[in-house]
Amino acid sequence: MSAWWRRHPLGIRGRSTLAAVLIVAVVLSAGAGLFAWAVERSLLSDLDRTIEQAATDRAQLLSGGADPASLVSAGPNESFVIISSDEGTLAQGGFLQPTGKVPKPRPDHVDEYRLDVREMEADERSWHDGDRDHHGSPTAGPTGPGSTSSVTTANFDDDFVIHDGDGDAGDDGDDDDEQATRVRLASATTNTDTYGEVTVLVGSARDNVGSALKSVTRTLIWGVLATIALVGLAVWWASRRALRPVEAAARSAATISDAGDPTRLSSPGTGDEIDHLITTLNDMLDRLAAQDTAQRRFVADASHELKSPVASLALLAETTTLDDPRWPQVQHRMMDEARRLGTTVEDLLFLASRDEGRSLRSEKLFSLDDLLFDEAAHVTLRFDGRVDISGIQPTEAFGAPNEIRRVIRNLADNASRYATSVIALACGTDGSGTWFSVSDDGPGIPAEQRATVFDRFVRLDESRTKADHRGHAGLGLAIVSEVVKGHGGSVALSDAPNLAEAPRLGTRFLIHLPSSQ
Repeated sequence: MSAWWRRHPLGIRGRSTLAAVLIVAVVLSAGAGLFAWAVERSLLSDLDRTIEQAATDRAQLLSGGADPASLVSAGPNESFVIISSDEGTLAQGGFLQPTGKVPKPRPDHVDEYRLDVREMEADERSWHDGDRDHHGSPTAGPTGPGSTSSVTTANFDDDFVIHDGDGDAGDDGDDDDEQATRVRLASATTNTDTYGEVTVLVGSARDNVGSALKSVTRTLIWGVLATIALVGLAVWWASRRALRPVEAAARSAATISDAGDPTRLSSPGTGDEIDHLITTLNDMLDRLAAQDTAQRRFVADASHELKSPVASLALLAETTTLDDPRWPQVQHRMMDEARRLGTTVEDLLFLASRDEGRSLRSEKLFSLDDLLFDEAAHVTLRFDGRVDISGIQPTEAFGAPNEIRRVIRNLADNASRYATSVIALACGTDGSGTWFSVSDDGPGIPAEQRATVFDRFVRLDESRTKADHRGHAGLGLAIVSEVVKGHGGSVALSDAPNLAEAPRLGTRFLIHLPSSQ
């Protein structure tokens, strides 16, 4: 069975419907059973009160001197027996007889006995079969109202089986007789002047109770089945309607071929959980598309940046010979292009390792001011202006020294590219960590472009075809951003009005590093 379920698993719709049907079936079945039991007890209680009242009424009439023969009229399902302790049976009517019947209390007993109604003693709560006593559960009733003579009633609160004929019910106690009648019994005893102690035994067949109970049971069964069917159909329809957007989204997803596909999942716009899920998936597709676009642009830009120095080297090699008087200048130019190519490849490999989550850095405490002094000396070799190091203070930072050196060099290279006359380096500490800055007095970066300067292959001058030694690939600031983020730090970009003179704004990059990781 379990193998079949594994081969034919139910979907969400089927599981929801099955679970709802099972729960409703269990709850309704239990409720219907309890209701049927309560109805049966209520009907039997009403029947017991009726026959007890009938016995009491006749006992009161007898104590007042009424003729027993006038009191035994009974309906089709009722019977009366009036018995005197002195004179025996005074009157009877219906299916009860003073002898010759076999009442049997339920649950069935194997023992068989005959009930002699003249020997029933309600006060002792027992009836006799020869020398044996069979104890039942009669309940003493109240004294009849309005009577001058005491009336004692008993309600046996149990079913009895009455058989016609000789009273055989079978050795196993089963009710084999087709004429067997299940009855409820009650008795009332009083004293009369004429007949002495008189007992009125009243019986009523359970036919009406059984018929009513069967009708109620039949109605409950059909009601439960109809309710289960309606619940199953309702849950199936509701789940199908609820999952319709998922099916539509699945069809849309099947048509998406790659991350750059503009197709998006169909959203129902209902604001529910499914709509939220589809919206989230569409946002994910948008991010994947943006990443795919950025990756394609990255590959294209990287190809261009690699192709440019390679083409330049090839051209110089093809057009110049060793005996050419221009060879020293050409050699110098070829070295610049080779360095540019090496730097670009190194930057691309660094960014690729970051994208893959690989980091081989070794973090430790190091002297940040020493790195700034070293880079200040390095930038002096390629910048004709002044390098201000007055803001460098003795500072220790925590991180990967090689990566922080790379950040400082990239910022210094960027400053030397745009500075007019001054580059300033500074560092220090604050309450949450360390900081350093690289500033220049160049034209500055417009506010609307500052959000993109840390993207890859972004050059604000758009000089992708520059062929001089100042050409760059637009990866330096992207590396700065990646390294600082990897250290848990931040980068802030602002003007440098204390360095630049109008109309130049200047540029200041401020990097903050936490005290520890």
